[in-house]
Amino acid sequence: RGAYSDFPDYRSRALAPVYVFMRWDNFVHDEEWSSFAMNQWRDVLWLNGNFVFSFHESGYKAFAAGDMKKAAESFEKILSLDLNDKRAMINLGVVREKQNDLDGARKLYERIILIDPENAEAYYNIGVVYWRKGDWEKVISSFQRVLEINPGYPNARHYLDQAVFRL
Repeated sequence: RGAYSDFPDYRSRALAPVYVFMRWDNFVHDEEWSSFAMNQWRDVLWLNGNFVFSFHESGYKAFAAGDMKKAAESFEKILSLDLNDKRAMINLGVVREKQNDLDGARKLYERIILIDPENAEAYYNIGVVYWRKGDWEKVISSFQRVLEINPGYPNARHYLDQAVFRL
């Protein structure tokens, strides 16, 4: 039997993803295998952590290489497995910023704040989005919130002062 066979019993289904895992070096780049594995074996939750880790890694590599499309795909796959993965939302937001989708980035950062109202990084990134839009009042509000949460947050004080000057 190959990995593409339909296994009737749980034990076989539990072992079948191992075939995908053994192909891991190609897995994150092989859309057919990754889609098949994630759809076929949703009941084998132990593999999700490996998927998430590998998609983060492939997303970082694609981002570093300047391939925003592949980076976005990797972070979106993570969110299909874990809707509340704040790191994937932050990273996807940064990718959206690079793609000049500022509203898309802002929405991702706001989603993080709904999950974690004390997330200074999300507020900082929202401030960056508003900075790019030239909305100085919202920049100031965002960076003030960052400093309320984390007074030592890198660059927040510096950019807050600059935003106040620009207002």
